[in-house]
Amino acid sequence: MGRRPVGPKVGRKVCAATVGPMSTWNEKIEKNVGADIQDGETLLAGLLLHPPRTAGRSMARGIGGAAAQVAIRQSAQEPDVDPDLGFAATLPPGTMVVGITDKRFLVWGWTQLTGKPKTLLCELPIAELEAVETTAQKASTRVVLRFADEGGTAREAPKIGNNIDSFINAWESTR
Repeated sequence: MGRRPVGPKVGRKVCAATVGPMSTWNEKIEKNVGADIQDGETLLAGLLLHPPRTAGRSMARGIGGAAAQVAIRQSAQEPDVDPDLGFAATLPPGTMVVGITDKRFLVWGWTQLTGKPKTLLCELPIAELEAVETTAQKASTRVVLRFADEGGTAREAPKIGNNIDSFINAWESTR
C-alpha cells in the first residue's frame, strides 16, 4: 500500500469565504516587525511592492508567451524617476514591504516562503516622501514613490492583498 497524505487539508476544499478575511499589511507589519515602530508612533498603512512588470510577466507566461510579453514591454512606460539617486539607491531591488507612520516611511525585506515582512532595511522621515503616484493596471497598481532628494522608484502593488487607497490616504494625512 502506498503512502497517502495526511492532515487537515486532505480531501477538503477550502473556500476563501469560510477561512475569513486575509490579513492586511498593517496587521502583518504589527505582528512580525512591530518592534520597528517607535513608541508614540502610529502605523498608518502598509503595502507589498514588487519590482516593475512582475505581474505582467507572470500573466504573459500563462496566457500568451512571447507575443504577450512583447505587448507588455511595449505598453509599459518607465516613469521619470532616478532609482540610483539618494534614498532610492538604498532600496532593495526585489520585493519589499513598505509602511507609513505618522513620522516615518519604512522599508522591510519580504520572505517569499511565508509572505511576511522581515528585517527593517531603511527608513526616511515621512516629510521626505514627496509624492505617491499610482496607475491602475490589470492585476496590479503601478506605484511611483518620489523622494525629496530627487530620487524615486517605480514598483507594482498586487491588487489582491493591498489597499492602495488606504496607503494614499495615509500619506496624504501626513502632509
